[in-house]
Order: sequence, then structure tokens, then C-alpha cells
Amino acid sequence: MRVPVWAGWLGAAVVAALCFPLVPDDTLPAKIYVNTVGLSSVAAMVVGIVRNRPEHWRAWALFAAGVLTFVSGDITYDVTELRLGEYPYPYWADLLYLSAYPLLWASLSRLGNPRGDRERGALIDAAIISTGIGLIFWVWVVGPTLQDAGAPLLERLVTIGYPSPTCCSPPRSPGCSPGPATVRPACG
Repeated sequence: MRVPVWAGWLGAAVVAALCFPLVPDDTLPAKIYVNTVGLSSVAAMVVGIVRNRPEHWRAWALFAAGVLTFVSGDITYDVTELRLGEYPYPYWADLLYLSAYPLLWASLSRLGNPRGDRERGALIDAAIISTGIGLIFWVWVVGPTLQDAGAPLLERLVTIGYPSPTCCSPPRSPGCSPGPATVRPACG
């Protein structure tokens, strides 16, 4: 009996997740373990794109690029910490982490609405919610961080940059979802 590729991948991922607590925390083996899982995830996405040739392959490629950029940030962070014994902030890894957000957001936007035809009402609803969340975020996070004269400007901007994409990206609404479609496994 032949096991489908996706089932083998799922089995390996479950074993990797269950074995991770056995690896000593904050050690070189742990760093290699985490980054190997991240890189293999990107490889699985690329294999899925090539094997299945989805209609919106560019969106999937953007998603894989976003995850690769994020994993590159992890690798840069780990190598910097191993070489210097500490991690300067902000540093190159922060640039990679923050660069991943637009790639991931663009890919999810395309996957969530591949035709590009959004209903005006759904966009207005998303804008209202995002504006409210953005205002709260500005009052409680951005404003106080920018006013902290004890920290360099670049450090304050990077500190604001991390939660901003999460707090201020438009939430998904039912009007922005694609119509019914046949779902095929990425590595099946």
C-alpha cells in the first residue's frame, strides 16, 4: 500500500512536533531543529506548487517566499547570537522578519480573494474594524513607544513594526472569501 506524499509529510511533522520538547532549549541542536523544520516547510510548499500547478500559483509562491524570509530571519538571529554571544537590537534579522509580513499579507490577500473582485460593503466593514483596532494600537502602543526618548529612533520604529501588521491588517470577512472550489492537497 502506497502512502500519499501529504500523509508522509504530515506524519513527519507530527513526529517532529512531538520530539521537539526532548531537545534541550536554546542550544545549537534546538536551533538547527527549528530551522530545519522551517526550511522543510518551504520545500514542501514549493513541491506542492510544482506538482499541483494551482491556478493561483503566484499567491502560493509569495506565501513560500514570505515563510522563507521569516525562516531566514530565524537563521540570521541564531547565527548572530552564536557568533556574538548576544543579540543586538535592531539587527539584520529584524529586517528579514519585518520584510516577511508584506509577502505573507499579499499572498493571503490573493488566496482569500483570487478574482480580486471584493464587495464594497465587505471592504467598508473590514476598514471600520481595522481603524478601530489601529486607533487602540496607536494610543496604547505606538504613541508611548515613540515618546520614549531613552531609546534610539530605529529601535522604537522596529518595536512598533513587529505588532503593526498583526493589529492593523484587515480582518477576513465572509464577503472577501472565494466561492466554492475543489480543494486539492498541496503534496498529494
